[in-house]
Amino acid sequence: MVKLLDNYLEKSERFAEAKINIPKFDQGKVAESTTDNPVWVHFGGGNLFRCFHAVVAQDLLNQGELNSGIIVAETYDDEVIEKIYHAYDNRFLSVTMK
Repeated sequence: MVKLLDNYLEKSERFAEAKINIPKFDQGKVAESTTDNPVWVHFGGGNLFRCFHAVVAQDLLNQGELNSGIIVAETYDDEVIEKIYHAYDNRFLSVTMK
């Protein structure tokens, strides 16, 4: 079984066995690029952001059309960032049911 915090670059086969599409980019490099050259700031890090805006950004990163990630600013509750984002290394699993 793979875990969300596992290194997806080293364990890509295990994620594939679980039918989980992994990013086609190095999260560490994108984080560095975002710090050095931010281009997208989003206010509000709730469900809509995680299921829509973040998916758009990941698709653009996977295609090489975007070189940095999104800076999420939470204006309502700082715990959202600490407990939901930082606790899981800014990773999410989006599930689409068919």
